[in-house]
Amino acid sequence: MVRELLENALDAGASAIRVEVREGGLRLIRVADDGRGIAGEELALACQPHTTSKVRTLRDLDAIATLGFRGEALASIAAAAEVELTSATDESGLARSLTLTPGGQAAKIASSRPRGTTLTVRELFQSLPARRAMFARAGVETTKIFADATRVCADLPGGAVYARSGWASPGADARARSRWKCRRDVRRGCRA
Repeated sequence: MVRELLENALDAGASAIRVEVREGGLRLIRVADDGRGIAGEELALACQPHTTSKVRTLRDLDAIATLGFRGEALASIAAAAEVELTSATDESGLARSLTLTPGGQAAKIASSRPRGTTLTVRELFQSLPARRAMFARAGVETTKIFADATRVCADLPGGAVYARSGWASPGADARARSRWKCRRDVRRGCRA
């Protein structure tokens, strides 16, 4: 799933991508980019199955030069987790945010962020215990995510991919929570 989100960021023209993971992705996956963003009125449509902004006519199918279709991933993820999608198409700081739950409830609100998209996935497979039981240990899943982030670096010349995992205990102070364990090889390998 994270690979698809990273590819979506590349397709959106991102020069910097941040990946945050907690408990191997079961508690939190957040992918933020500085790409073109998704127009506020298209957020809900982007989360529907079989939707894409990349094909408008039949001829477009022969000219696809992208890595993925954003709508395929978002609909599947929203069926298995709580999803918050925040996006802005310019540098005004004005963004729209859409929150989806596995039950299909949606809330759309005004938000703020610079140009780009942030997708936050919480409680992955919480409502699918059999699928959750098949999940590998958190460390194994995190290693897979970092490997995907490292591969994306090769497709992001001059850009940066930052990947972090871990989370301080709930009782820790704000400073302790901000000291996430960083994969230095991911950060260093992506610098221009």
